Amino acid sequence: QPSNLGAGLADFPPDANVTLIDQDGQLVFSRLGPASTKVGDNIGDNPIVQGALRGEIQRIDGGSVTQNSDRFGAVTLIPHMGWAVGFTRSSNVLEASLQDDLLKDLAILAGIMILVIGALLLIALQMTRPLKVLAAAAREVTEGHQVTFVPADSTDPVVAALQRSFTAM
Repeated sequence: QPSNLGAGLADFPPDANVTLIDQDGQLVFSRLGPASTKVGDNIGDNPIVQGALRGEIQRIDGGSVTQNSDRFGAVTLIPHMGWAVGFTRSSNVLEASLQDDLLKDLAILAGIMILVIGALLLIALQMTRPLKVLAAAAREVTEGHQVTFVPADSTDPVVAALQRSFTAM
């Protein structure tokens, strides 16, 4: 019985609407209360209902078959019965949820970017430290001072070779 369906749909989100439309286009069941269309009304003239009863999946983006508010969802045919079933959700609720998810994702992305930039700065400092020591020693030599140069540990082979050459001078 369609009148008993409401109890079985108790776990659905409060804004969700499930509709059943018979093969003649009569609204048999609508989970949400009174709206622009009531159970028993013939909505067979609606292009969405006509398409669904022909076996086409009809996407709803905006006004729905039974509600005046903007909704997202779909209506499709139940093949063996010849009836159509529809499911819609409030666009306001879905858009708010998507916006919240987007803000969370952007915050996570910003945090990751900050960590990556920090890691790159640390790597750059580690890479340039031996060159800074070498440059300071070279300045001392050009000014005519005696330099006791202690090469810094470097994992870069080019910098290590440069340090060995400078030490040999």
